Amino acid sequence: MQEELPKDVTIRIAPEHRLVGGMLATVLDVTGRNTVKAVVEMLGGLLHAIFRLNSAFIG
Repeated sequence: MQEELPKDVTIRIAPEHRLVGGMLATVLDVTGRNTVKAVVEMLGGLLHAIFRLNSAFIG
């Protein structure tokens, strides 16, 4: 999984996500079988989050 989503790659969050849908995020780590730890840049600062792979795709 880390080969597909290496650290520092940019992904776009699926538009269906209710809080950060459509935003860009930077991958920090692959945390589990189907989850990715990422940071989303927002107007108020940085949001650290864990996303399921079905919530994000490579942008």
